[in-house]
Amino acid sequence: MPVIKADTLFKSIKQPPKPFISNFDSLNRDSILVYPRMSSNASDEPGYPFSGKVLKSVNFKEIDSSRFEHPVKRKMRFYASYNIPLGKDHTGLLLRTPSIYWESAMYLLLWNNKLNKAVDQLQVAEWWGDAGDLVFIQSWMLDLEKNNPKILVVKNITKPKNINNIAETVTTDSVYTYTIKDNKFKLDAKSGTDREYLRKKYNVTLKNVTG
Repeated sequence: MPVIKADTLFKSIKQPPKPFISNFDSLNRDSILVYPRMSSNASDEPGYPFSGKVLKSVNFKEIDSSRFEHPVKRKMRFYASYNIPLGKDHTGLLLRTPSIYWESAMYLLLWNNKLNKAVDQLQVAEWWGDAGDLVFIQSWMLDLEKNNPKILVVKNITKPKNINNIAETVTTDSVYTYTIKDNKFKLDAKSGTDREYLRKKYNVTLKNVTG
């Protein structure tokens, strides 16, 4: 079963800034590790820090509703987690959203403080598994107290070597690095699985960010 993608999921979210942002509690730290909730039952993870508050009404526009075919049928919800300063011009809004089985996906909305709207989005956490496939995504947000924050999206993707034998799997670890430029999350195209580049450019090794 494929991952529910969200390249255009939150395009053109326009809300009055005070009512919308007020749903998100403030979190001020220089670095944050964002990771997904691993269970559909909240009582299984009582200390999970990104549960958030249910958004009773959000005026999403230009959303491909087909992306929510399964979540809508299962009456899944959106949860406002935290707002995080991302330099002087932007605020990051952590939104927990429906995924394949429950609300295990996390998106970071890039809120422009002057325009008072979300101008971009980035998936920063996810977990699901099915028939030998396993997706685990978590993200490090670094240098948040500076004017050039960095976001390292760590992906662990496991797939069966052979569709007829799901017990034998192969796992790929990758780290995709983003900065903010021109109201967008800008991907460093050289990041991913190039271990030497990640070490030299960002002082990052796959081992110390993937665990």
